[in-house]
Amino acid sequence: MNILLVDDEPPVRRSMARAIARAFGDRHRVDEAEDGEEALDMLERQPYDLVVTDIRMPAVDGMALSRAIAERYPDTIVVLLTGYADFQYAREAIRLHVYDYLLKPVSVDVLCELVQKIERETAERRRRTEIERLRLNDLLEKRVRDLFYELPVPYCDTALFPPFKTIAVLAFALPADAREDGFVRFAARNIVADVLSAWGTPVVVAEDLQLIAVLFISNATVPPPEQMAAEAARALKAYQCIDAGATAGLTVARLEDVCEAVRRCLEQLGDRHDPPEAALPDDAVHRLVRQAQAIIRAEYASDLTLAQLAERLYVHPNYLSTLFRRETGVTFSQYLTQVRIENAKKLLRETELKIYQICDRVGYTDQAHFSRVFKAMTGLTPYEYREQNASFSIERGDISDPAADS
Repeated sequence: MNILLVDDEPPVRRSMARAIARAFGDRHRVDEAEDGEEALDMLERQPYDLVVTDIRMPAVDGMALSRAIAERYPDTIVVLLTGYADFQYAREAIRLHVYDYLLKPVSVDVLCELVQKIERETAERRRRTEIERLRLNDLLEKRVRDLFYELPVPYCDTALFPPFKTIAVLAFALPADAREDGFVRFAARNIVADVLSAWGTPVVVAEDLQLIAVLFISNATVPPPEQMAAEAARALKAYQCIDAGATAGLTVARLEDVCEAVRRCLEQLGDRHDPPEAALPDDAVHRLVRQAQAIIRAEYASDLTLAQLAERLYVHPNYLSTLFRRETGVTFSQYLTQVRIENAKKLLRETELKIYQICDRVGYTDQAHFSRVFKAMTGLTPYEYREQNASFSIERGDISDPAADS
């Protein structure tokens, strides 16, 4: 902790400083001031966790100092040094949230016990403050992600967004090795956030090989977004040798416009960073989408959901949904249905399994629903499809088909 001892009697100050040094070594920084006026000057230059001050001092006394600390530095703890005659100040001290009193002459044991108690409480307060900060930051990032996909922000969470006059949306393309290296993405996020914090309050989100930064700007005079993006890209190169292959930036005036700005930035990023059209056909599909398709083809018979798939690929479900549809032209659910029906057709052609067994094997629990979906996809019921395409002879009455009558 940073501790400030304030007393107009040098022997008293020095005695307390020596006692703290003997008890705690160099764990605490201890400074001294001879009166309240000097203490206020020191508080302006350096934050203090604990101020131990005498009440009776010339110029600015202990009560005036306590009042100023309560107004300007509410997180600083104040302990008063008092004599029996000074208890008339108790009511005022309570109003100023003074932490405790030490009775003169100060007992070394009492002083050290009090410092130790305040040290524990300060550490716990900081821990709780940090946890709350991380929780709010995490919630803010989730709400910013929701803006990417035009999801409604709960009214109770609108206060999470920092005050702003404009919003800058910036995008960065990371190198391919960042895909497997979580540290690279973590470092890149921190560097970009640190650079952008000079102009506002940034929220930086990593999505696969893209960084998307949303900067809430309250100052009217800031560089254009392209310049801010270039500054951040230079910092990535200088501090971590991360080469942002392309950058893009836009400014908007409303939270509602963030989604469109993100879309346009990612389009600009793609135009500047995507491989040429001459690449292999499979390379035309985003790596994440290829992975998602492979998982769907392998596990189509399970109760697979978009949320489960996104969690396994370490991306937001909304991001995966948007990317999947953009790359394939169909939704996750439509692709899963296509895969299930294609496998059902294969089983109908090549096996003598009952239709209810095939229904179960391709991931459906309701045979009637399976038959309706199958007919919608193929124009035939499962029974009709088997009749026309089976590689074996079919005996009438062998198969139950709930959709045959529909």
